[in-house]
Amino acid sequence: TDADADADADADADADADMIVIPIVALNADKTSFTYTASDATVKYFGMIGTDGGPHLAFDACENCDASGELGYEQDGDEMVCNSCGQRFKIVGLGTANKAGGCWPDYLALSLTETDILIDPADLEAGSWLFTR
Repeated sequence: TDADADADADADADADADMIVIPIVALNADKTSFTYTASDATVKYFGMIGTDGGPHLAFDACENCDASGELGYEQDGDEMVCNSCGQRFKIVGLGTANKAGGCWPDYLALSLTETDILIDPADLEAGSWLFTR
């Protein structure tokens, strides 16, 4: 598995499980950015601990807004703000599929253990189209 993490993030590929493993303790209340080298793009995603105490991850892209070229989201307190349209999203709401259409930090499937967040590289590959437009 090919997993790259920004210098401030500790994400490693677990060869035994063929999953990307992010220790939950590597996240805090601030946005931590990660990258994954997919077959056709560098995929960006982020994670943080929400005010609910749980980890929240999402692709750092929106399927609707990112055609503008202003990829991703910036953090403002307990919200993420779209770099393109300016819409705001509570961090505790991230980690679900976009059910209403419009702007939304794209859903990234994950599994949790007591200590780690597990991401299937196939899910990152499937989201790579967000970064090839």
